[in-house]
Amino acid sequence: MILALAQDLTRFLEARFPGSQVVAVGGYVRDLAIEATFGYRLPIKDIDLEVYRVDPESLRRALHDFARKRGQELVEVGKSFGVFKMGDLDVAVPRRERQNGPRHQDFVVMGDPDMSFEQAAARRDFTINSMGLHLLTGEWLDPFHGRLHLDQRRLQHVGPAFVEDPLRVLRGAQFLARFNLSMTPETEALCSTLTPEFLSRERIEEEFDKLLTKGLYPSLGLEMLRRIGWLKYWPELAALVGVPQDAEWHPEGNVWVHTCMVVDQAARLVHRASHEVRRRVVYGALCHDLGKPATTVFEEGHWRSRGHDVAGEEPTRHLLQRITENRDLTEAVVRLVVNHLHPHMLHHQGAGPSAIRRLANRLAPFTNIRELVLCARADHFGRTTAEALSYQDPGGEWLLTQAQTLAVRDNPLQPILMGRHLIEYRGLKPGPQFKNILEQALEAQIEGKFLDLAGALAWLEVRVPMADTAVS
Repeated sequence: MILALAQDLTRFLEARFPGSQVVAVGGYVRDLAIEATFGYRLPIKDIDLEVYRVDPESLRRALHDFARKRGQELVEVGKSFGVFKMGDLDVAVPRRERQNGPRHQDFVVMGDPDMSFEQAAARRDFTINSMGLHLLTGEWLDPFHGRLHLDQRRLQHVGPAFVEDPLRVLRGAQFLARFNLSMTPETEALCSTLTPEFLSRERIEEEFDKLLTKGLYPSLGLEMLRRIGWLKYWPELAALVGVPQDAEWHPEGNVWVHTCMVVDQAARLVHRASHEVRRRVVYGALCHDLGKPATTVFEEGHWRSRGHDVAGEEPTRHLLQRITENRDLTEAVVRLVVNHLHPHMLHHQGAGPSAIRRLANRLAPFTNIRELVLCARADHFGRTTAEALSYQDPGGEWLLTQAQTLAVRDNPLQPILMGRHLIEYRGLKPGPQFKNILEQALEAQIEGKFLDLAGALAWLEVRVPMADTAVS
């Protein structure tokens, strides 16, 4: 167990170096404080230890001794400034950082074991991340009142060093979303002076992922980004602000207001799902109405956005290109956006099996009907109509039931007729005609013209004559 290992290492180091101090810091300590304050436990994934008053070389030798005795592998991450990994345990001396360029990675990092805990904590981003805990005595070190701020649900920067790293703006956004906090006006004012211009796409993706998938309140982070003027760096999102919607269907307000409500609903619907499912559905919720700015018009006394589902493909691709290089995620989200109206439409039309099978195949292989219903359900619940407020989703329930009966809820329709059947039963040689025949066969299967191999072979016999020379 990682906690027991961290306690054993604390005991070992403090005995080996009298006068030293080993303090747990970072997310583990913050999450313990959250548990103590709000009563819900977050899983322990890793623990960070800072070792005071021990030089990096002496620490390295001691860690090697400890790791050897415990059968652990020790990895030196930052030899020059004393950072080590032992499984999910990170061990370091306190560090000073000096910015020497505009990019996130443009810092000179220097280990300084003689720093006090307060000096080291002053370099951290937010007060809720500036706390420390001695794992043996239970003593809390909290020079910047992080526990008080948690109790007040308040996110506040620690000090002037905050502005050295613009990634902290996105970290702040995801902390708001994950922990249901409010950022102080002073911290928002500082955030508004920064820019993500030099942040790598990888770091942006990491923070966006946490904002959208790790908590139940993504709208809090998105709204903070709007207030500080950062939506302009993702113009497809900025375009949603103020776009009107018809009050009959969207009494909650404009497209941005609706989108924020939808991502919150999506986060709650999938919070127990796998990380990949959460990503696809919540990104789908974020992007589902990106086609509305280009299609919204006022006609016959109503605001209408005809075709906004299909029109959403291009802005969705543009937005995700700024956030991620993950092609599979992009393709899944595009399919969810383009088809997000179909659960309601197919139910309203009383669509038959062929339409549902075709939808499943259109979504594949990147997503499926189950995820589409989750995205559409979040869209439906993310408004203030009576039906939405009662959490009724007849269209989604109907589609899930129909898709389950047709065995296409989680996967596309599996083709019955395969290339080997063309060879075995029609004597054909593999070639370009195979693709055309098999595509026609799959379309016929979708239409319900055959349901098993016998029916597929009968269909094939009518449409494809026997080759003159059978293939042995």
